[in-house]
Amino acid sequence: MIDSSPLYAIPGTMCDQQLWQFLGPQLEQPLVHIPIPNADSVPGLVRALLAQLPDTPVDLLGFSLGGYLAAALVVAAPDRFARVMVCANSPCALPADEVKQRRQLLAWVQCQGYGGLSDRKIAQMVAPANLANHTITGCMKAMDQRMGQAVLVSQLSATSDRRDLYRPLAALGAKVTYCYGEQDRLVNRDWMAAIGRHAPVCELPGAGHMLPLEAPALLAREINQWRTASIVPQT
Repeated sequence: MIDSSPLYAIPGTMCDQQLWQFLGPQLEQPLVHIPIPNADSVPGLVRALLAQLPDTPVDLLGFSLGGYLAAALVVAAPDRFARVMVCANSPCALPADEVKQRRQLLAWVQCQGYGGLSDRKIAQMVAPANLANHTITGCMKAMDQRMGQAVLVSQLSATSDRRDLYRPLAALGAKVTYCYGEQDRLVNRDWMAAIGRHAPVCELPGAGHMLPLEAPALLAREINQWRTASIVPQT
């Protein structure tokens, strides 16, 4: 039986509530959007998010950066969550090259300003077959434009320093489920293979990184099945 309580959902970098526009209607329970707050570090974001969430155990979905934050939340306060789904994220430290690129982008933005989400960046985030889908790419650009330069600087600055959460997440076992797209180039496959020895991991075919936009029906099916399963006892 589907749990009728709300599913709380944290979006990714430069994403707002529009991210869930295709996913939400296909879920068998209400989805509650939890925006990423303004903070100067991952621990600061975790504290701010815990203050926004109910005190009673809830089900939590996190996408991309929101997936890392969801993992950090359940590690920090496991009693606050019945179960967690980490979508399109492997909760580990960022690769050195990505950290370097983020620093270069921040330096550029501070000097030149932010010109918005580029087609090159979009091509890194969606499956090649979806690049011509203007519903997907247009939504990504619209969210990015609404969020703006200040949010980009805040989110990149606060979240580039990430610790590998493998050990505490492995200890939580099936309390945390992982889901990513077959063509997602931003997910660490070795990390996923390792955590798969301790927890459920699902790969969705034909999709890149932007699962809620690229494969909302497949993702909704996984979420509905996940919530149908018995709630994992608290750790």
